[in-house]
Amino acid sequence: MNDEKMTPEEIQLARALRLGVISQQHRVGNITEAQARELLRGPLTPGDNSTIIDDSNQLITDESIERAAYERGFREGAEQMRNVFWEEAMRLNWSPSATARIKTMPLPEPQP
Repeated sequence: MNDEKMTPEEIQLARALRLGVISQQHRVGNITEAQARELLRGPLTPGDNSTIIDDSNQLITDESIERAAYERGFREGAEQMRNVFWEEAMRLNWSPSATARIKTMPLPEPQP
């Protein structure tokens, strides 16, 4: 074991590389999802349990890609609807305070 500690930048890079390599190996079918998650729960430095960081929830799967695409589409659609509503309020000469509230109203969150 090496007594030198990793810098925060090295840790971030090691985690990103580990996630990328393991996700790719899972995507091409070289390892199962369970194996990938097990590897992502292990240490960044093999054999050094002081470097264990659990990144198993970050595994890139078809399901996580589909979920991200759904959430992005949902947000974009909600923003478009809010803009249409605002334009209609402007066309109808609603009060400035009402039209300002439309522009700042929170968007709904996608449901699981």
